[in-house]
Amino acid sequence: AEVMHAEFNANGDLIATTAKDHQVRIIDVRNNTIISQFPADQCQRDSFVFFLDDTSEVVVVVGFAKGNAREIALYKTKDGSCLESLEVDGDSGAMMPCYDMDTRLVYIAGSGGPSVQFFLVSDQPPYIERLGRFKSIHDFKGFAMAEKVECDVRSVEVNIGWQLTKNEIKSISFKVPRKRSEYFQDNLFVPTNPPEAIMDSKKWFSQQHKASEKAKYVSLQPPNMTPLSEAPPEQLTERQIRYREKKKQMAKPKAKGCLGHESAKEVHQHFQNLAQIMDTNSNPWDAGEDQEDSDWSD
Repeated sequence: AEVMHAEFNANGDLIATTAKDHQVRIIDVRNNTIISQFPADQCQRDSFVFFLDDTSEVVVVVGFAKGNAREIALYKTKDGSCLESLEVDGDSGAMMPCYDMDTRLVYIAGSGGPSVQFFLVSDQPPYIERLGRFKSIHDFKGFAMAEKVECDVRSVEVNIGWQLTKNEIKSISFKVPRKRSEYFQDNLFVPTNPPEAIMDSKKWFSQQHKASEKAKYVSLQPPNMTPLSEAPPEQLTERQIRYREKKKQMAKPKAKGCLGHESAKEVHQHFQNLAQIMDTNSNPWDAGEDQEDSDWSD
C-alpha cells in the first residue's frame, strides 16, 4: 500500500508509517520486518503518525476518520488498541501537524486556514487535552517547527514555528507565561534530543553500533541560570499575605449562636424541624375553623 507518512523513533531503529490501506505499521527497516500492524480510523485520507515518547509503545495518529472528520488519536503499538480519539474540528482542509516529544504537544495547522491548534497528549487519562489555538493574520500554505535547541528558554519559549504564507515565511514564537521567568523552567524544558547523528549510515545499516549508542539528550539550561526546582521560596506580596490571612480566618470555627448553631443554614434547619413537629390544629385560628361572634369580642 502507498505510504502517506513515515516517522523514525528517537533511537532510529524503528519507523512508524500510515498508508492508504488504513493501516499503521511499525517497521524494523534494517531487518525488513513489520513489528506491528493495526488499522486506524484516522487513515481514511491524508494521515500522519508520531511516536509519543522514546519507549515507542504509543503512537499519535492525526488524520481523517469516516465522515471526513479531522481527528487525533493514540494507539498502543503492541496490540493496536486505541487509547483515545478526539475530533479536531469540523473543517475538511488538509492538516499540517507537528509534534514536540519534550512537551508532548501536538500542533495542527490547517492548509488554507489562519489557525494552529494545540493538543496535549499522554499515555495516561485523559490522554488528549485541547489547549487552545494561535490565529495568524495570514492563511497557512505550509507549517514546520524549528529544532528545540533554537528556542529562547529565558523568555520561556517552548517552540518556534515557521509559517509559509502566499508571499513570505514567518516565524511564530510559542511561549508559556511563568511567574518566575528569571529561573530556568526545568519542569518545562526537559533534556532534549539535538539534531546530531549518533552513528553514520554504514553503522546503521550494518547494525554494528553498540547498545550504548542511543539517542543523545542535552540540557537547555544556560550556564548562568538557576533551575526553578532549586530556587529559594517565593517572597509573598502584601496582597498574597492578606489573602492567606483571610483564608485562615475563614477556616477558624465560627462562634455558636444562642441556639447552639454555627451557621445560618443550621438555624434554618432547626426551625424547619420545629415546623414539622408542631401540631398545626392546636390553634383554631390557624386551622381555619368557623368562629363564634363572641370570639371577636373584647
